[in-house]
Amino acid sequence: IIHSGDSIAAIANAVSRLGQPLTAKELLEANPDLDPARLQVGQKIFIPVIGMQSETDGVNAVFQSEN
Repeated sequence: IIHSGDSIAAIANAVSRLGQPLTAKELLEANPDLDPARLQVGQKIFIPVIGMQSETDGVNAVFQSEN
């Protein structure tokens, strides 16, 4: 879930710090309809998990990224 001040890069970095390497490019590829310039507080995004077979194998993570 997007929080105030979040960015694609901040989210990718936060996920990576949790032990799941993720780039901003991978995050955007997993969310093709996501416009990084128009993130909205409360918006849900898909966090891909490496090694999973399909989009339904990812996670919906809720965390506060460091801004």
